[in-house]
Amino acid sequence: MKHLFISAMALSTLFIAACGNNETASADHTQHDQAAKKDSVAAEPAPANLATISHRFTQVDAQLSTALETIWQHYYHIQFALSKDDANEAGNGGLALAEAMAKVNKATMPADQKALYEKNEEDLRMHAQHMAENTGNIKHQREHFQKMSADVYDLLKGFGAGNPVYKTYCPMAFNNKGAFWISTATEVKNPYFGKDMLTCGEVQELIK
Repeated sequence: MKHLFISAMALSTLFIAACGNNETASADHTQHDQAAKKDSVAAEPAPANLATISHRFTQVDAQLSTALETIWQHYYHIQFALSKDDANEAGNGGLALAEAMAKVNKATMPADQKALYEKNEEDLRMHAQHMAENTGNIKHQREHFQKMSADVYDLLKGFGAGNPVYKTYCPMAFNNKGAFWISTATEVKNPYFGKDMLTCGEVQELIK
């Protein structure tokens, strides 16, 4: 029991140290979409015993899958930009996400899929628009990104992402209230703190 207690304390100390580590931003990044895509490849395998969620809908129309994939990519674009403290690029991602949602053809959706999409549709578009309209206020963008992430999480649990994605949680975000985001990589790049605490967070779930 004593050894278990010491191990738990050691793990806790390592996590706090990671959260308190001030990171410096990487040098130049001119192509955010390319960088985000490259960044999306997991550098290491998923943590052992990670909670796994299998998405609900196993049959999704190919055209709809393509449209949703575009939405996910713009979400990752925003997440990557916020982790780089780039409010302008986060705004571009928000605008692109809202425009992509306007092109989704709901006529091809079965009733259960349509119900899930429409449950999150208005809220997600609103948060994306706020991202686009607040390039001068990254704090406000991050508040909307938190809420946007909840919508994306709900949709991904239904439709899937076409590849494994991860729910990552930062307990220190928003004055220790905590917040999560979705990433295509197990490597933590925190969109709520950016360079101040880039690696603060832990992977909680795998969605596949």
